[in-house]
Amino acid sequence: MTKKDIANQIADQNGLNRKETLEVVNQVFELIKSEVQKGNTLNFRDFGTFTTRRYPARVVNSFGRENVSIPERKKVIFKPSKVSFKID
Repeated sequence: MTKKDIANQIADQNGLNRKETLEVVNQVFELIKSEVQKGNTLNFRDFGTFTTRRYPARVVNSFGRENVSIPERKKVIFKPSKVSFKID
């Protein structure tokens, strides 16, 4: 399912304009993206939580040859709610 599919389904269910609904869906996703990039936690009750996790820089052995430096990185983590994602 794409963002356009989501917008079309919302528009059809509520009798709204598809183009305007797609703009709202895009704004919601942009807001989520910008807040996660800032390092904020987003909690949507009965849906899930978006957080960021920091992984520190480290040095690993590359199959006995030489040490390889891996830089620090951040990763987005989504933890689904137990209520909304039960699969039977």
